[in-house]
Formats: sequence, structure tokens, C-alpha cells
Amino acid sequence: MIFMKIKKVVLKQFGFNFVARYADDNPAADSLSNGEIVIVGNKDYQKWAYLKCPCGCGSTTMLSLSTKRRPSWQVYMNWMMILTVYPSVRDISTCYSHYWIKRGKVYWCRDTGIPFTEYTEDKDG
Repeated sequence: MIFMKIKKVVLKQFGFNFVARYADDNPAADSLSNGEIVIVGNKDYQKWAYLKCPCGCGSTTMLSLSTKRRPSWQVYMNWMMILTVYPSVRDISTCYSHYWIKRGKVYWCRDTGIPFTEYTEDKDG
């Protein structure tokens, strides 16, 4: 665990926002730390991804990695556990964040902070 903390501090210096770690079970919300994505499963079988919203609101985001569920996401990691999440992540219930995680960095979408229905109504009207 201390290695993970050191790794996050070092990678933060190079502009990385997220690193991953594996867990056997779903993590408790209070066990998640900022800048960490917990992958439930292992290298060969990934079931869920948990992370704290990068906007700072404190909400926990749970992403299904199962191809049998909709919606579902894919996670690609390198040997340092720096990851890319596909497709984008959109919070439609609390802070309305919308972002991409590419190579451990967060890229914000223009519609961040705008409720989904409000954004789609503006586009239609």
C-alpha cells in the first residue's frame, strides 16, 4: 500500500491524475482515495471499476466492465497501471461531470456541470 502512495505522488508530478489497482471485492466508498481507480477482478477478468469523481465533489463512480451489461466500459492499462477508460464517463445524478480518462489523465468535456436533459434540450432547440 505504501508503494501505491509513493507511485501516485511521483506520477502526479508528471501530470497523471489516475493510477489503478486490483481488488478481489467491491471496495467501500471510504476506502477509495483520490487519483485511484480500483478494478474489481484481475488481469484476465475485470468486473467493475470504482473511482472518486475527479471534480472533487466526493461522489463514487462505479463503472461496469462486463461486456454483458449496458452501459459498459473498457479499461486499458500499461505495466505501471496507468490506464485509459473507454468510452467517456458522465455523472448524471450528482455533479454532472463528463470526462475522458486517457493514459492516466483527465480530459474534461465541454458539457461538464450541465444536467444531461438541459444540455440535450439546448441542442434540440
